[in-house]
Amino acid sequence: MSLVPCLSCERPVSTLATACPACGAPVLDDTPGCLSVILGLAYACLLLLGLGVGLLFLVALVAVLL
Repeated sequence: MSLVPCLSCERPVSTLATACPACGAPVLDDTPGCLSVILGLAYACLLLLGLGVGLLFLVALVAVLL
């Protein structure tokens, strides 16, 4: 257990709490998990974009050769 500042009122709040006892603002306890999901989606989008460009290049190459 550690204390983090509340995003709303900046008072110390336990990381085990679901909301700030002073102001009632929710405590974000899964920030690293959310960040990893966002980075994973960004990587997947880049991978799909790369595959799309690769397929476009392959189609253009086949069209030139035929």
